[in-house]
Amino acid sequence: MINFPQFRFLKLAGYDLYPGQEETEGLEVDFLNGPWLVFGVNGLGKSTLLLILRFALLGAVRPRRAGFAGQGNNDLQPVNSDFFAVRVADRAKDASVCLKVDFGDSTIEVTRRLSDMKLVQALVSTPNSLDEIEDESAYREALSTVMGLPRFEDVVRVADKVTFLLEDRQLLVWDVAAQFEVFRALLTPKSSSEIRDLEGKIISADSSARNLNAALTKIVRRQNIERQKRFRVGDTTARLAAVEAERDTLRERESKVKLTLEGRELKLEDLHLQLKRAEHEADNAAQVYERIVRHQRFMDRWQLKLGESLAHQLIDIMRPVFGIASAVD
Repeated sequence: MINFPQFRFLKLAGYDLYPGQEETEGLEVDFLNGPWLVFGVNGLGKSTLLLILRFALLGAVRPRRAGFAGQGNNDLQPVNSDFFAVRVADRAKDASVCLKVDFGDSTIEVTRRLSDMKLVQALVSTPNSLDEIEDESAYREALSTVMGLPRFEDVVRVADKVTFLLEDRQLLVWDVAAQFEVFRALLTPKSSSEIRDLEGKIISADSSARNLNAALTKIVRRQNIERQKRFRVGDTTARLAAVEAERDTLRERESKVKLTLEGRELKLEDLHLQLKRAEHEADNAAQVYERIVRHQRFMDRWQLKLGESLAHQLIDIMRPVFGIASAVD
């Protein structure tokens, strides 16, 4: 089950952009039932406040651009760790942020330095445990677990595309590649890593095929040159045979790579089909639910009318028994 974040509490201390009031330093917000509206003139720190929420929860990382990517640990890219430090004169040397967020029946309370966005401490509360974390990698694993996603990269992408509506965010409805990656994380969480690995293998196989094709083109060119020399130099026959053997070997390797690429593409298409089927089943379930609701409403109205009719008939029967005159009499 996917658990989206519900912000409960925010505390900013020592950050000059939010100095607070005379009786209360800094900024403390209890996010009760919303919605919440933050408004003011330009430069007051409205967007910065949203960015603090985002980076406090996820850390100083951002996802790569949506779309196919090759193999390797490049799904997350770092951002400037002094993002908030450069906005104040003292470079936020003593500033910190504490954020409390609910994920279903679990809660995470995370504290970071605003000078470099380093993790200070995180408390992860679940129905069965309470863990204290001071390591970023362990915190990412815990955040993925409470959110119900197997990869922290998926956590960052879903949060950026679904939870946070920041100024530079491209609307999800217009970003087909981002839609695929978000749906991959939300609808097929158990297969997300496998699909991502297949993407990388497809890109790698495609790159290998391109390299082999380029090498084959060079060999064919050399072969043509050798054929031209054969009429002038008698000893080039053996060299030509060696080149042709090398060409055949490369063609065989190219065929194997193409077969591997086709197999992986078929597997990816099958996973896409499973995703479409899941979406279709969700639509069917929604239609069935809507028909049940309409049927229930009809039955409620029918029972109400039936009750009124039975009441009138009972009154008409009891009038002669108790000698009650009708309204007409």
